Amino acid sequence: MIKRSILYLLFFNLSFTAHVAAQNSSEQFLLEIEKNLDLSALRDNPILDYSQSDSVINAINHQSDSTFKARFYNLLGQLNFEKGEYAIALEYFLTARDYVDTADFRKELEALILINIGNIYYRNEDFEGAKYKYEQGRSLALESKQEGLAATASNNIGLLFLKKKKFDNAHFYFKEALNLRKKLSDDYLVAHSLQYMGMLKYHEQEMDSAAYYYTRAIEVANSLKDDQKEKKLIVSLSNNLAFCYLDVDKITEALALANQVKKLTEEIDDLYFYCTAMNQTANVYLKCGDFKNAEEVSSNIIEIAGIENYFESLQKAYDLLSKVKERQGDFKRAIHLSRKSQEIKTKIRNNFADKKLANQRFGQQLLGNKKLLSVAQRESAVKTRELETQQRVSEFLVLLVIIVLIAVVSLVYSNREKQKSNKQLIATNNLI
Repeated sequence: MIKRSILYLLFFNLSFTAHVAAQNSSEQFLLEIEKNLDLSALRDNPILDYSQSDSVINAINHQSDSTFKARFYNLLGQLNFEKGEYAIALEYFLTARDYVDTADFRKELEALILINIGNIYYRNEDFEGAKYKYEQGRSLALESKQEGLAATASNNIGLLFLKKKKFDNAHFYFKEALNLRKKLSDDYLVAHSLQYMGMLKYHEQEMDSAAYYYTRAIEVANSLKDDQKEKKLIVSLSNNLAFCYLDVDKITEALALANQVKKLTEEIDDLYFYCTAMNQTANVYLKCGDFKNAEEVSSNIIEIAGIENYFESLQKAYDLLSKVKERQGDFKRAIHLSRKSQEIKTKIRNNFADKKLANQRFGQQLLGNKKLLSVAQRESAVKTRELETQQRVSEFLVLLVIIVLIAVVSLVYSNREKQKSNKQLIATNNLI
């Protein structure tokens, strides 16, 4: 449960990075792209080869915006990240970073791109690499006074420390993020940071403190406008608080929250979020002994996740429904469902291992190519300087030869003039 909670919140936080990126991208930037590309089609298939992306860039008047190329490739990276194409996303992020050096507001853009690259490392389970990129992004964000982006990086670092059970370190970064977001006066972000503080206290087994932070976060979230984004946040917070209540045997309170979540998710259009969140809610129902609702919710998830190919949600729903049937005494059905869950889990594990290996190989090759390109560029620069030096030496030698030739010609001419003068002197002497 604890591990699952950490992973869910980290994924939630990483996806939130895209929200920050969207804030940082100006409306004018997106409008310019939309004139030349169908954004909905780009989201469905965000892989463009460089000739296509160059044609888009050249078609848009971006002379006054030196950040355009960096932001465009960063956008492609984020869209591929959302699709789970991490190796391709990494290539776009690295390309975006290449253009950052020539852009205005370099630190602001580079901070965002570094955090995005950190997310790639995290998904490939390179946690140290992810932490290093988050720390780089955080430093640049603080230097450029981007409090929102710095807070996102701090939360990501805090979650990585929490994963290692280094609670003091996690507390430092979560608290820093909370203070930064309070400065922004953005209650939505503040509610998120309160959620991370609650999660930290939950893992420290300080349930009263955890419940306090979750309750406070729900109060802040309820004060926001009634939109899809806010509803998702309230659902997530309510599930977290319900687990706190379960750990201190407050069954009535946990059940009441589960019922609220079930009702609220009916207003949310995002099927993936529905399956993810309701798996937690179904687990609450199961622990509260409400087998009817647990079975109903799990069956709904199995139906939706099966159609949409949400394999992780599907596996968890089969596993949960198996436990419901076991508690109801239907052991034959429980065994069947448990086998289905295990089959999907094995498939997920194999797919993840294959994709992770492919991503790592592609990423290593890509980083290797980038290093080779960097070396080649440095060698080219050295050779260019050598050629320039040789050219200057050649020009100097030519100039020196010309000077010598002029001196020789002058000397010859001078000798001839002297000879003429001497002859005249001899002739004059003879006459005398």
